[in-house]
Amino acid sequence: MFEDFTSEIMSYPGGEKITACMQCGTCTGSCPTSHAMQYTPRKLISLIRANQKDTVLKSLDIWKCASCYSCTTRCPRGIKFTDIMYILKNLAWKEQTKKENKDITGFYSAFQGLIEKRGRMNETELIMKYSFQTNPAKLLEFAPLGMKMIIKGRAAFIAPKVRNQDQLQKIMKLAQERGGE
Repeated sequence: MFEDFTSEIMSYPGGEKITACMQCGTCTGSCPTSHAMQYTPRKLISLIRANQKDTVLKSLDIWKCASCYSCTTRCPRGIKFTDIMYILKNLAWKEQTKKENKDITGFYSAFQGLIEKRGRMNETELIMKYSFQTNPAKLLEFAPLGMKMIIKGRAAFIAPKVRNQDQLQKIMKLAQERGGE
């Protein structure tokens, strides 16, 4: 379908400029989580351009992106690296991770399910869904922090739904028709 991995990334909105990268390292220097990555943003772009699809999609580093957009706003070439990270996460989830990493798949599908259902996030419900999909014993790990958050009013047992649920469902349906899962 695609000539190479770079072409595949370029076919998605936000990935068009990946070949303009001059490997200056501004993205990596701006990234607050790069210290915890084996493959920093600059290295990920290099791996994409070297057609190392499996290495990139199996890397846990794509899941460490904080979506802060520092790399994107500071890139001298206008590369939307945060968008590229979302592209990589979606590709990994579709092609690799479902089979290989139950924790990431569980979190990603629980998060997406809540957004589709309610239109907003609820941390309590997310942790519960995630734990039941991966390992129910994890609830015991999260319980002390969860109770503190609930007592302080920072989390709720059930989040309210967004208004205009019918519009939310139309948007979600349109996104799925245009290729999103």
